Amino acid sequence: MDRFSEHRRRDIDFFKSRMTIPYRDRRNQKRFSLIAQDRPKTVLEVGCGEGIALHYIHPIEYVGVDTSSVRLRFASTLHEDRIFVQGDGTCLPFRSEQFDLVFCNGMVHHLSKEGAFLMIKEMGRVCKKRGWVALMEPNAYNPSSILLALLRRPERGILHCKSNAFLDYFERSGMGDEIRLKYDGTFAPLNLFAHFFWKKGFIRAPWFNKLWGRIDYVVNRIIPERFWTNVIILAKK
Repeated sequence: MDRFSEHRRRDIDFFKSRMTIPYRDRRNQKRFSLIAQDRPKTVLEVGCGEGIALHYIHPIEYVGVDTSSVRLRFASTLHEDRIFVQGDGTCLPFRSEQFDLVFCNGMVHHLSKEGAFLMIKEMGRVCKKRGWVALMEPNAYNPSSILLALLRRPERGILHCKSNAFLDYFERSGMGDEIRLKYDGTFAPLNLFAHFFWKKGFIRAPWFNKLWGRIDYVVNRIIPERFWTNVIILAKK
């Protein structure tokens, strides 16, 4: 197995493991509830990966798009009744105004600025009138996100995930009339443990997850929202 395939296999195993970490699972439930609070019937996820979002949202119609055939095959195995399509987020293979909600989770920070703008513009094109386009990204102002970006080169784009940059992308795409800006999580030190020690058994232990949950609760009362772990932006078309 070449190094690229080995890294991709490890990445898939890592994302599968996230669903077995109680602390991360609770946080994901909260995050996805924020973007699906209007109960959209038709949903498109750009950069769907293994389809983890389907553990938290349950629309009537869901379509996932990703460039990786390996991840799409895995997603199809997990969710046989859903549609998964191989494609590029900057050139989506769908007609205009087709979905109530179009979102991506943790993908924009892996793109160039121009690539991010093109993808957001495409997301807006396939979104229905009065529908929502949503981004969920690490927050560039959060201490643990900054540390993660410095420790892992593939996550370096986190340093550019600032709310004003996302607002600019939406406004340039013609979706600046109604924008909701939300933050989720706090210092979230478990993010770092999940990235570097995800194979360790203690990271799923009830006492460990309860401990970090209490730490997050305390820190949540201390630091302002703009420094929380994730920034979530929803724009109405």
